[in-house]
Amino acid sequence: MRKIYPKKFMMLLFLLLVTAGLSTGCSKGDEVTNEEEANAVVATGLDLVFLNEDGEDLLNPSTKNHLSRDKMALYYLVDGKKVVASEFDPDIGRHQGIMLIDETEPYSLRIFTARNLKDVNSEKEGEKRGTSISYLELGNGITDTIKTEWKAKTGLFVNLKVWYNGEELENREKAIIIH
Repeated sequence: MRKIYPKKFMMLLFLLLVTAGLSTGCSKGDEVTNEEEANAVVATGLDLVFLNEDGEDLLNPSTKNHLSRDKMALYYLVDGKKVVASEFDPDIGRHQGIMLIDETEPYSLRIFTARNLKDVNSEKEGEKRGTSISYLELGNGITDTIKTEWKAKTGLFVNLKVWYNGEELENREKAIIIH
């Protein structure tokens, strides 16, 4: 069973726990195709910290029953099918859309959420808005769902809202505790 617990003592410990990434890129001019717009976007990241009920860092290998980065996988929902993130977006990098940040305590994961410009809900004056779904497999049969509401235009892609397993991360200062 997974729950999200906001705790006051953790707020100080987890400054900017879950953040929406904002990335910019360059375009070739005023008239661009959808493919060129997609190539102008660098990435959008979401930072997550996983803790157990006792507040122990589940990404740290020294924690009993830790979550191993090697057993994790990231998928995007594309045209109704679950696709390996790095197959949909080959520029995602050798980390395949999941980066383990172990330079700070607690450790965190940076997840590069789907930026499928086909999932457009509206378009106005060159700005597209849409929703995308990403699936984060944590191993041991655990798969979490990340839904994002985004906006994009030439050289810009930003997540406006993020839901983790159906719960909106409004202030993005909550630890995600798995037990």
